[in-house]
Amino acid sequence: MATNIPPHNLCEVVDACLHLLKKPEASIDELMEIIPAPDFPTGGIIYGINGVKDGYRTGRGKVVMRAKCHFEDIDKGQRQSIIVDELPYQVNKKTLQERMAELVHEKRSKASATFRTKATSPACVWSSISSAVKSLKWC
Repeated sequence: MATNIPPHNLCEVVDACLHLLKKPEASIDELMEIIPAPDFPTGGIIYGINGVKDGYRTGRGKVVMRAKCHFEDIDKGQRQSIIVDELPYQVNKKTLQERMAELVHEKRSKASATFRTKATSPACVWSSISSAVKSLKWC
């Protein structure tokens, strides 16, 4: 059985069910205080909460997610690495790496095309970039 309902924190869902049993006339806003947003297993950052609220109120909403990442200096500050710590839900790491390599190949980005995957974290992707590049929209 397939569904488009995003995963939620089980404890929050149980708390909301118990609240609804105690107070059957509870509003959606009250329930949204208990279940603020979906809980995605791969992490990531929900970009804007309006889509989540629309989904709870109408059954149709758009949840935009971004990767959680940070920069690290390498080669004594000569270059930086983008470290992607958490990928958005249902984003394929290999597809992301291929898209990043395409951007480098098309000269739309000044990053190098070397990527590594950290063995300790299934979501982590490393990409080396020159020190002149300070802002990228990969994260």
